[in-house]
Amino acid sequence: MHKYLFVLFCLFSVANLNGQSWKAREVSDPFNGVYTSAYVLGKSSSSVYGQPTLSLNQYDNRELILYISNAGYFRENSDVSIKWVFEGSNEIFTTYDFSCSNDGKSISILEVTDPSFRSDKLGLLEFLHLFHKTNSVTLRITNRFSNTDLTFSLIDFTKSANAIISQEKAFEAYSVLKANAVNNDGLLYEKLRIANKLMGKADEEFGLDFSSLERFKRNINKKFRLDDYSYLSIPYDSIYFEFSIYNGHWNGKDIAIYYYSKDNSQEVGWNIYTPKKDSPIMTIYKKLEANRIEQEELHAKHLYEKLNFLNLKALDNKNFLPINTKYGKSFKDVIIASIYNKLQPYGEFKIELNEIMEVQIQLSSEQKWKVKEGEILITLVDGRTIKCDDFRFYNSNDILDKADLKQIGYYGGQTIQIEIPKVSTEYLKRKDGRPKLAPIFIPE
Repeated sequence: MHKYLFVLFCLFSVANLNGQSWKAREVSDPFNGVYTSAYVLGKSSSSVYGQPTLSLNQYDNRELILYISNAGYFRENSDVSIKWVFEGSNEIFTTYDFSCSNDGKSISILEVTDPSFRSDKLGLLEFLHLFHKTNSVTLRITNRFSNTDLTFSLIDFTKSANAIISQEKAFEAYSVLKANAVNNDGLLYEKLRIANKLMGKADEEFGLDFSSLERFKRNINKKFRLDDYSYLSIPYDSIYFEFSIYNGHWNGKDIAIYYYSKDNSQEVGWNIYTPKKDSPIMTIYKKLEANRIEQEELHAKHLYEKLNFLNLKALDNKNFLPINTKYGKSFKDVIIASIYNKLQPYGEFKIELNEIMEVQIQLSSEQKWKVKEGEILITLVDGRTIKCDDFRFYNSNDILDKADLKQIGYYGGQTIQIEIPKVSTEYLKRKDGRPKLAPIFIPE
C-alpha cells in the first residue's frame, strides 16, 4: 500500500515542478580547479527545506559525484535510505550506500539497488542512464523518525550533463552491467535453490529435530553466505548421512551429515545432528537393524552348524542361540567363544558375523595325539586374516586326546580349515564393517 501511495505522490509532484530544468555552469575551485557542474532545483515535502538541489559533478576527470543538498541534515552510519521512482515507472530504486558532507547538509550517492537485479548494484554511471529516459524523478529520504519526499525535473539533463558524461557512455555502461547481472542472477538463484533444497532434505528426509535443524540452517547460511547476493559460489550441493558410531555401537540418537562438492567426489565437511524420534531416519534404522539381526542370526546358525563336528562332549550347547560365550566342556564351544570375543569392539577391529569366510584352527604340534592348545584365525570376505584368542586347556578332562582327535579327523600340528557359507546381506556396510546407509544425494 505504501508503495502505491509513494507512486501517487510522485505523479502529483511532477505536475508542480513549474517547468524547472537542469542547468550547467563552470565552477572555479582552488582545490579542484575549473570543472562543470550540472544541477536542478526541486520541490520538497519539508516545510523547513523547501528548495532541494540535485547536482552532478566531476572533478578533473575523476569519479562522478551525484549529491543532494538543502534537503535536510544527514550523517553516515545512520538508518537512512533513499528511494527513487522515475516518471512513467512504478519500479522503486533504493540507495543504502552514500556518504555525507562534514556539515551534514549534503548526501552523495554511491550505489543504487536496481529492483530488476539481485546480485549486482548500479554504480553511479549505470544509474545515470535512467536520467536520460524520462522527465522527472521523485525521491523519498527515510530515517527512523520521518520521511521527506523530493521531486526533481530531468528536463535538459542530457544537454546539461553532456560536458560531464555523455548519454552514450551511460547507456553503454548500463548495457554491460545488465548482461553481467543477468548471468550473475542465474548463478545466485542456483545457489539459493540448492541451499533451500539442502534445508528441505534435512527437514523432510532426515527429520532433524528443531535444535539440530536450526543449527543446520545456520551452517548453510554461513557457508553459502545467503545474505550476500554478490557471493555466487556453491560450496557443496549434496549431502548424505551415517549413523554416528561410538565404541562400535550407535547411540540411537545422533547422525553425521556429510557435505560433498558438486561432482560428489570431494568431502568438504561434516557435522553431528540429532533426528526426531519419529523421523524417516529412525524408521529406516529400525528396518535396517531388524534385517541385520536376522542376517546375523542366520549366519550364526550356519557357523554353529559348520562347527558341529567339533562337538565332543555331551554338555555341548544344542541350540545356537544363545551361544555360550564362556568356555564350556566342548571343543566347539571353545572355538565359538573365541570367535565371539573378537566380534566385540576391539581396537581398530569391529567384525560382523557375515564377514567371516573361513575359520582356521591350528593345533599345537608338541604331541600328535594330545593337544592342549592352539591358535584360531578367521579370514574375512575382504581378505583380511584376524587372529582370535588362543585356546588352552588346563583341565586334563578337556585336553583333546587320541579319541577326540580321531573323531574330528585331525591330529597335532595340523590346521583345521572350515569354510563358512556366504549369507546374502541386503544392508550396506561401512569400510570398517559397521552398518551404513547409502549416500543420499540431491537429484538433478
